[in-house]
Amino acid sequence: MENCGRHPRAMCYETQYMREYSCGHSWGRNRQVIDCLRTACALSSRHDPAPHNCQQKCAQQMAAPVRVVQERFDKHCDRCILGG
Repeated sequence: MENCGRHPRAMCYETQYMREYSCGHSWGRNRQVIDCLRTACALSSRHDPAPHNCQQKCAQQMAAPVRVVQERFDKHCDRCILGG
């Protein structure tokens, strides 16, 4: 996966790996935090440690998660099968 730090407005984000079922439901399997490696991101491992106005100059939240369907099942999920 390309490092999101190469995009000037990128922030750290979470990749969510999903299982998708024929009923249309999808469920999370695993999660991975992707570090944007920007000094102007408060969540990054490369956040600038020098005194600065962090609230105004740095991203304070993660970008929207990226969902990746890792597995597809040709059946309904357990919730649908059990009538929930």
